[in-house]
Amino acid sequence: MLKYLMLLTLIAGTAFAAEVTSQPVDGTVVNAAKLNVRVKPGSKYSIVTRLPKGTRVKVLMQEGNWLRIEAPENSSCYLAGYLLKGNKARRDINLRSGPGVEYQVYKHFPAGTEFKIIGQHEGWFKVSPPAGLTAWVHKDYIKLDDEGIKAITPKQETVPIDLTNDEVKPFVSPDPEESKPEYKLPFVKDSEKKVHMRGVILALKAGAVHVTHALVIQENGKYKTLCYLHSNENNLDIWKDRKVVISGVQHFVRGWKTPVVEVEGVMIDKEPVAKK
Repeated sequence: MLKYLMLLTLIAGTAFAAEVTSQPVDGTVVNAAKLNVRVKPGSKYSIVTRLPKGTRVKVLMQEGNWLRIEAPENSSCYLAGYLLKGNKARRDINLRSGPGVEYQVYKHFPAGTEFKIIGQHEGWFKVSPPAGLTAWVHKDYIKLDDEGIKAITPKQETVPIDLTNDEVKPFVSPDPEESKPEYKLPFVKDSEKKVHMRGVILALKAGAVHVTHALVIQENGKYKTLCYLHSNENNLDIWKDRKVVISGVQHFVRGWKTPVVEVEGVMIDKEPVAKK
């Protein structure tokens, strides 16, 4: 028997001030004496350095179980010597994780890029990580710094929030005795599509069905809901109250006007919030 009525509502809260710029989130290496840092997000990719327990890192984004961080200073970085003239690239060049074409590529750099050469090995030059270079670590070994998150939270101001006009629909939950371990929303058949969306992530009240957060934008002092969010792999609380870009699969739900996005990736949105 259906007994429990759960109303999905956003937590009444605060709105971002204009021209917010996002910064990395601080974290610390935990649960490992030496944490592998890799060139790409996955255990099959090259290890470029190892970080001792307690090392501080700057987290830029999350993709599945992996966190993108600023590349440590001792990361292994190599360039083919024949593509260099002095310390500059003769033409477009691959920065690799080791001295050879068998090593994986961090990224491409255009002709004319300058590098700091710190060593040489059989025709390959070891260089310091260029500014902006990133690498990847597994999320299970990083503890995010709450104080760091607070430090980067933009100045806030209280504004009225009205999301009740056909945006948030009541939903009847199954009786606990009859419910399955994981509840599935009644998605509209063939409504799924890949999306990339910008906005601020806000948490929903405890008890919301399936979805845990909402992606919103601010218009005229009020929040407008773009979609509700759910993810089995990404910890969306990391990005709460921050301006981000999400990617994933969008679905429509029977009886709801607002779509649901199954989040596959989250990253900081560096574009400023436009003034309204």
